[in-house]
Amino acid sequence: MPVIVGDPIVTDSGIVEAGQNLPAGAVLGRNGAGKLKLCAKKDANGTDITDGTQVPFAVLLEDVDASQNDKIAPILLMGQVDIDALVFGNGWDKESIKDALRENAIFAKQTM
Repeated sequence: MPVIVGDPIVTDSGIVEAGQNLPAGAVLGRNGAGKLKLCAKKDANGTDITDGTQVPFAVLLEDVDASQNDKIAPILLMGQVDIDALVFGNGWDKESIKDALRENAIFAKQTM
């Protein structure tokens, strides 16, 4: 399923932090070091995340295996995305992530 569903778009590359294996469509947050992680409000234990990655920053444009090392990957900074193609962490749902992404000019919508 394609992630991008409309124009215009703005893309860039970013550093996905080691320890993650993420699919295209992952919503990413950015920590204080500028590295990208799956955007989540809470960790696996239910503790609030406060390192910056709890705020949506970009959408990953291709699968990235950063299990062992940081990886440079293409990201979407502005554009339209298929909400059903998005992957996000604990504490988010489709409606809340849609609203949060809008603040970054990323517009999530339902496609057919």
